[in-house]
Amino acid sequence: MFAGSFILLASIALAKDLQTATGVTHLRVATINQWPFNFKTLENGTHYPAGFCVDLLNKILKGESISYTTHFVEEDNYGDNSTGLIGDLVSNKSDVIMAPLTITNSRSSILAFSSPYMDSQLGFVMKKRVEYPQWFGFVYIFDWKTWLMLLTTLLLFSTVFYTVSIFKVSERVGTFNDCIIYAISVISSNGPTFTTNNLSAKLLSTFMWCFGLIFTTAFTANLTAAMVRNDFIKVPTTIEEILSYPEYSVITSKDDSIYYAFSNTTYDPFVSIFNKMQQSSDPTYFDSVKSAINYVRKYPHAIFINEVNILKQYVEKPPCDLVLTRSPYSPEAGGGYGFAFRLDSINIKQLFSKKILQLKQSGELANLRRKWFQYTNECPDKKHSSAMSYSYFIGAFILMLCGCLISIFLKLQEIAICNKMYIKVNILVCIAFSKSLQQELSGLHLRVVTTNQWPFIIKTVKNGSNLPEGFCVDLLNKILEGESISYSTQFVEEDNYSDNSSGLIGHLLSNKSDVIMAPLTITHSRTSILAFSSPYMDSQLGFVMMKRVEYPQWFGFVYIFDWRTWLMLLMTLLLFSVVFYGLVRFKASDIGESFIDCIIYAISVISSNGPTFTTHKLSSKLLSTLMWLFGLIFTTAFTANLTAAMVRNDLVKVPTTIEEILGFPEYSVITTKDDSVYYSFSNTTYDPFVSLFHRMTQSMTPSFFYSYSDAIAYIRKNPNTIFVNEVNMLVQHVQRPPCDLTLTKSLYSPEAGGGLAFAFRLETPNIRDLFSKKILKLKQFGELANLRRKWFQYTDECPFEKHSAVMSYSYFIGAFIIMLGGSLVSILIKLQEISICKEIHFKRIHCREK
Repeated sequence: MFAGSFILLASIALAKDLQTATGVTHLRVATINQWPFNFKTLENGTHYPAGFCVDLLNKILKGESISYTTHFVEEDNYGDNSTGLIGDLVSNKSDVIMAPLTITNSRSSILAFSSPYMDSQLGFVMKKRVEYPQWFGFVYIFDWKTWLMLLTTLLLFSTVFYTVSIFKVSERVGTFNDCIIYAISVISSNGPTFTTNNLSAKLLSTFMWCFGLIFTTAFTANLTAAMVRNDFIKVPTTIEEILSYPEYSVITSKDDSIYYAFSNTTYDPFVSIFNKMQQSSDPTYFDSVKSAINYVRKYPHAIFINEVNILKQYVEKPPCDLVLTRSPYSPEAGGGYGFAFRLDSINIKQLFSKKILQLKQSGELANLRRKWFQYTNECPDKKHSSAMSYSYFIGAFILMLCGCLISIFLKLQEIAICNKMYIKVNILVCIAFSKSLQQELSGLHLRVVTTNQWPFIIKTVKNGSNLPEGFCVDLLNKILEGESISYSTQFVEEDNYSDNSSGLIGHLLSNKSDVIMAPLTITHSRTSILAFSSPYMDSQLGFVMMKRVEYPQWFGFVYIFDWRTWLMLLMTLLLFSVVFYGLVRFKASDIGESFIDCIIYAISVISSNGPTFTTHKLSSKLLSTLMWLFGLIFTTAFTANLTAAMVRNDLVKVPTTIEEILGFPEYSVITTKDDSVYYSFSNTTYDPFVSLFHRMTQSMTPSFFYSYSDAIAYIRKNPNTIFVNEVNMLVQHVQRPPCDLTLTKSLYSPEAGGGLAFAFRLETPNIRDLFSKKILKLKQFGELANLRRKWFQYTDECPFEKHSAVMSYSYFIGAFIIMLGGSLVSILIKLQEISICKEIHFKRIHCREK
């Protein structure tokens, strides 16, 4: 408590010192027209700026004795040190650049940037898919094992049915081939069809029909699910996957951070994509984002790569014909968007940086983002149309046509043979700046303090010494590569971040170390006592919870309804059979003569397309009609619920964002105490977080934990618990056995801070600047993304299993077992019938002899 108060007081004092030290009372702000960041509004004949950046600037200067005026530059672009926004600032015509200007390695040599207020994640846009699915796409609904099981079941049924039935020439079935055709008719009929009066054959037909009902219902449901998800057409889902789609051409904008990132990258997929663009005969580089978007609209097989926040403005506005895809594991275009100042404006830059961090943690920055990006979307997601195109059925038409041709061919063969045929860019200023830093820091030895936090830092014992490895260690080696700087590492006794007197931070402030190497979040309070490098990873929030219990696969279709529903169905069948048996006296030409015949008749009625009438009595007709209505409701509900289960791949509704947790009172919420997440929740003005924090403080169960391991153990013990924290800290627990947790990212929630970074003492700005420069360079060249993929994507011991449109054969093992059981029961009954018939025959012979 005392430490937190000290940090807060120190932060307030530093903020006041900065306000006094700036000596600035008026700022000249340069901007460009870039919706929704900045755009021109006309009032009384004068152009005024509005948008996300304007609201953010007002929040930053709130409470400060600083006024500002804005002007739009003539060259409506970012430019360089002689043109556009950057030229306007460098030539002292303005004091601040207010625009979505990416922090890059080269720009940071001539400009001073505030802390980033938004990331620069890459993505791409393309025309919405209008292609129709493959002609034979319906075949891929089941895998080959399932189709093989269907064929095996048909052959099994045909064999058993041929064995237990005695057919006359006048009846429908005569040969084994006829049995196969009959099996196909039963599996696709609306109820069991009976060709003989044998009970065993009737029972076998009923089981075969049950198998067919499950099979066709599952096929219909999974086909519906594939159409809802629109899985028929395969398109890239990440920038890296574009390489697997040679039919698409790739374009980007020239002379900006994206082009610089691609031309100087060492990230293998980006190198290959850049070579693909270089060798393309089509236009590849465009001078403006707008011209590139127009090209994508004109040529549907073009993919435009740029920053997500820039692309969204075109995707979310009419004519709504574009689709945006984020690429989370790709390198970023830079260090995010920040306000830009001249290099000599250190104090005003620090004031802006402090205020931005404060707005991030309080949730006000998230509110602005939701206002300008989420709420201004003029192209909301549209549900998949229920009107199906004819192209879905072209494959079925072709099959039917082939069947007709084969039938004609076989008929000709039958006539002929008596029915016996079967048929990379470098900037000089940046180099000079890097060399000066290198000379100043040459021969330096860094004492690096760290903590055990997989996969960032992993403590390994070699030759009796604790040696670190992991993401941060590899990153540190990359940063110091080519520098005349050595380092040694040590693990702190207090294995935590703690405050300014203990843990990692206390170790650094007491001059026992020079650098903190750990997933330490940049927060408003910590910047008062620590100097941070540029962030190497964001601090996005998310939550983990226990994986939802999956239903058994073999008899998965049974769990679509609970046991009470199945019991009700059984009771209804028995009730109908009893009442119908009492109402109707059957003749030999009718369904049958026994109570079992009534049960089988009830099953056929419940699944038919309409009531079937076997007598002329009004009472039996009315009863059959009501039974048919009951069956219609039951089978429709079964199909619909099975479809819903396959689309969601689960029957349990759970939160998908942190904000949605408020709608699930059955879940308790926990987090860690005395860290950046707790500080965010306890000091936020973001309404959903205020409500969640109140819910946690009022809870009768534990809500705040001092370690991640304790919180994770609590979740495993209490499945209805949600643990909220930073995604990069949670992923280590989700990606390791026992693989019983699921991680959900919350994109539009406030971040816990300014990202994860290396930390230094305030009096060591040179080494901090070196680290920041190297981190920005590693980001742009893709090496940071390679490390992230190595330690986060490739070390995942619990790989995510994507729901496939192809259904596994294991789903139908239960139906196959039921069919096999029915076949065995039919055989036993047939043997019993034969035995009884023989006894009756012998008795008749014996009576005649007497």
